[in-house]
Amino acid sequence: MTENEREHYRERTRALCTARGLTIAPYGLGWWISGPGVNLVIADLAFIREQDLEPLPFFER
Repeated sequence: MTENEREHYRERTRALCTARGLTIAPYGLGWWISGPGVNLVIADLAFIREQDLEPLPFFER
């Protein structure tokens, strides 16, 4: 994957997060994506798939 392709996928991830109301914040050398039902840390935004941003169900204990 070329750097141009990676940047394209990073921008796609940013757009998906914005559309879903998710926040992207720097986290060490990676990125923290959080919002309703989503809480994950990733090294590079280029490797996020749309399915990764689906909210996970919350169960009370």
